[in-house]
Amino acid sequence: MDGSNILIHCVFVPIILFSMFGLSQHFISHNFLKINWDGPSLEFGAFKHVWYDNEVFIINCVVIQWLICGIVYLMCDLLAGSITFGMGVFLYKAACFVNSQETVVDSPFYGKTYQLMLTLFIFGWATQIAGHGVYERRAPAIASNFFFMYIGPFFVIFEEMKYFFGYKQEECEKLHN
Repeated sequence: MDGSNILIHCVFVPIILFSMFGLSQHFISHNFLKINWDGPSLEFGAFKHVWYDNEVFIINCVVIQWLICGIVYLMCDLLAGSITFGMGVFLYKAACFVNSQETVVDSPFYGKTYQLMLTLFIFGWATQIAGHGVYERRAPAIASNFFFMYIGPFFVIFEEMKYFFGYKQEECEKLHN
């Protein structure tokens, strides 16, 4: 993988993941469980308000998928899997924070979080596809199998660890020979 394409992956795969978490919070019909840590509140299914403060934890389709991915990542490589899963948790909390600014009048995100998340999502994918076309001269792996999308975050972290720190460099070279 070319250094420029690694940089594109390092920047835009997390942006895609962040925006995916953010977008998922806008579709309240997909939320299975809401836990409010501030008070004794536990709600199942869709609920009345869309925007959340930082004391609320939402379990929806995307969160469940991330938990499953986290388990798979840990099974593949304990260190890279832990870092990848932790990155996802951080991005989820960041998306929650940005979405909580939807109703804050003084916020630059006031009334605009859905548009922001959608723009980031589309721009992230467009950049990934363009990067593959320019630097790798081939279609991204997701073009051959949609489920490769779930491997992306782990692949990025593993490649960063290998590229910048030589993590499991010898094992990877043996696999390529």
